Amino acid sequence: GIVGTGLIPLVAMESAIPETMDSRWQWLMLQLFTSAGLGLLSFVVTYVFMKLTNSFVVYRVTADEERMGLNIAEHGANSSLIEVLRQMQYQGESGDFTTPVTAEPETEAHFLAHFYNGVRQRFVAENEKSQELLEETQRLANHDALTGLFNRRVFYNLGSARLGEMRRHGGVNSVAMMDLDRFKSVNDTYGHNVGDEVLKEMAARLSQTARESDVPARLGGEEFAVLMPQTGLEDALNAAERIRKVIADTPFSTSAGPLEVTTSIGVTEMSADMALDEIMAHCDAGLYKAKAEGRNRVVEGKAAAIQPTEWR
Repeated sequence: GIVGTGLIPLVAMESAIPETMDSRWQWLMLQLFTSAGLGLLSFVVTYVFMKLTNSFVVYRVTADEERMGLNIAEHGANSSLIEVLRQMQYQGESGDFTTPVTAEPETEAHFLAHFYNGVRQRFVAENEKSQELLEETQRLANHDALTGLFNRRVFYNLGSARLGEMRRHGGVNSVAMMDLDRFKSVNDTYGHNVGDEVLKEMAARLSQTARESDVPARLGGEEFAVLMPQTGLEDALNAAERIRKVIADTPFSTSAGPLEVTTSIGVTEMSADMALDEIMAHCDAGLYKAKAEGRNRVVEGKAAAIQPTEWR
């Protein structure tokens, strides 16, 4: 329309030139100026109108709908490619990659799905491997690598938590600390491999004998401990005696043959007025006393008054 308006002065006959125009060029400038003015007026009026009414009428689709295409966004049209993309979008949003995406065979969507499923399968495998490594790391952080029992850090954390509960709500708990008698001679005589076998067997018997609520742990070396929740001193001494008998009554099977193994045990009842280190020191004192009195026995742990390390 603008081109046609501009050409009229150039192709019109001389007699058609308006009398108010001095020349064709003046007529041309007027035509172009008028076209530009009308165009500007149309733009401004339309822009203002659409701005004011945009809250009530949607003039433009969203960017996602543009990418998708209006046949799909506005008319609900479907295709195998869109269906694959929807499945992929669902997996991305839900985080569930266990199910492969499907598509109609021998279509572009089928090849896309095949490629995506290969990537998905690799992702699932790597994720499972990472999860296994994470679980193993957590297990090693909380458990003794040789025996599988809780390690010293976890035992002290659980013991401190028990003390906190006692200070808030009362209750009674006890701790038993035990040490394998003459364990150094096992290592010196048969080697550390046999010593490790003895430690693993000790842990197995300790786990089998301990009650379901008890918390057995390896504190280090040949030293073990059992946290006994909701257990008074007398019951704790009886439980420790059962552990001692299970250890002593049946020889340990090792690659060097059966070995007679015994353990000395110190037991103390936890007090809310004491720190956990002080409670463990009392257990240790009972353990030392058990060794001093001939080993292979259970003794109540009291204030540490003797430190004969050679008895170990």
